[in-house]
Amino acid sequence: MGNEISQITAKRLHMALTERAITQQQLADLSGVSKASISQYMHARNTPSSHNARAMSAILGVVPEWLMGFGDDDIEKYIDPTYSQILEIWKDLTFEQRKILVNTAAMFAKQNLEIES
Repeated sequence: MGNEISQITAKRLHMALTERAITQQQLADLSGVSKASISQYMHARNTPSSHNARAMSAILGVVPEWLMGFGDDDIEKYIDPTYSQILEIWKDLTFEQRKILVNTAAMFAKQNLEIES
């Protein structure tokens, strides 16, 4: 298996996917990182580039540094504050609004569009 960092990344990626109930394919579709690359990370055969770590972290709602092996394993301490804010907004949406939002996000992810601030 890979080095210590790739093993930590694999463990944390598995934790985050489980916590968020997201499959590797869904993470690939939403982040723009290939499923093959995610599989490599999940099996500690490779570590993600900073770009891929940021893309996956944005979907998983954690800070990229945690995914890359910094800090301890407590996922709750490394939740991205933006994720928490989005979760609060999500709770106020109707089912129909959630459906529209998810479909729109999936469309953007498939087209690899980035929203500029």
